[in-house]
Amino acid sequence: MSDENNKRITFEEFIKTDQKHISGVDNELTALLKEILLAGKSISSISGRAPISGLTGTDGSVNQHGDKVKKLDLIAEEEMVSALRRATSVCMAVSEETEEVIHLNSENGNYIVSFDPIDGSANIDTNLSTGTIFSISKRQSKIGGKPDEEEVLQTGDVQVVAGYFLYGPALVFCFTAGSGLHQFILDSDTGTFILVRENCKIPGHGTVYSINEGGVETFSAGVKNYIRYCQEGDPATGRPYLSRYCGAMVADIHRILLEGGIFIYPRTDEFPSGKVRMLYECNPMSFIIEEAGGMSVNGRKRIMEVEPDDIHQQSPIFIGSTQNVKTVLSFLENQDQ
Repeated sequence: MSDENNKRITFEEFIKTDQKHISGVDNELTALLKEILLAGKSISSISGRAPISGLTGTDGSVNQHGDKVKKLDLIAEEEMVSALRRATSVCMAVSEETEEVIHLNSENGNYIVSFDPIDGSANIDTNLSTGTIFSISKRQSKIGGKPDEEEVLQTGDVQVVAGYFLYGPALVFCFTAGSGLHQFILDSDTGTFILVRENCKIPGHGTVYSINEGGVETFSAGVKNYIRYCQEGDPATGRPYLSRYCGAMVADIHRILLEGGIFIYPRTDEFPSGKVRMLYECNPMSFIIEEAGGMSVNGRKRIMEVEPDDIHQQSPIFIGSTQNVKTVLSFLENQDQ
């Protein structure tokens, strides 16, 4: 914590007093973030009771990505949408679970929010970590007119805030407003989020690589050879690296944020354009990692420079410590031509 006397700094106190790290966060945005915090606490609580509340398993439907929809996916989406309605400053939202743009509140809403209500929902039934990812951007058109749905298709560089909740042994909240990355943990006794790490920095190099190796035969030559590189012994570079993959992007990247390393979700034969969603997964996590000093690319260019043409556009992603990302890029540049 930043205070020399170990004073417990709440999120509300941080927002009020630490303006040097949250430039651009106005009253509307502060109110919006507080509503999102309430949604995160609610989703965490509902998730914890899911096994005894009959909320595990699927609801029998499939979303636009072909994924089986979990009951908690829909409940978490409802919690997030309710939070955004309460904030009154959001004109539109994009959710992984809804095919079309969600129109909210009045035409005076100043912000657009994209979110993944439950990241790693396949982990729900086995009581493993999940999360929620969100991205906030500012509306570009004139306030008071009908919002233009094309405005949601912005590059990651226009984000004003990105953040995530990690639902694990502790409820973690990380966010950036473009002036550093800050981590909070929920104090369950008081119901308040407490600052635990200010201006988080990812190590420049790490010895963890996170990838679903089950589809390795469908990976490109460059990715295959990089995995072999990670598995080779070389004390000078700390190899072989540790393979860690839990099936929730939030959990895997949170580990890498703290310990260093790289998270990879490449193109495959089944998903030639990649699988991770640009607006509510790639962009916010890239903003977060870059603010911590790391890198995020799609294999060819910086993720946050990519112009999306669909609200559910998918992409490959290579994200984490700068040295690790640069190394994998050297494999891709030399072997994926």
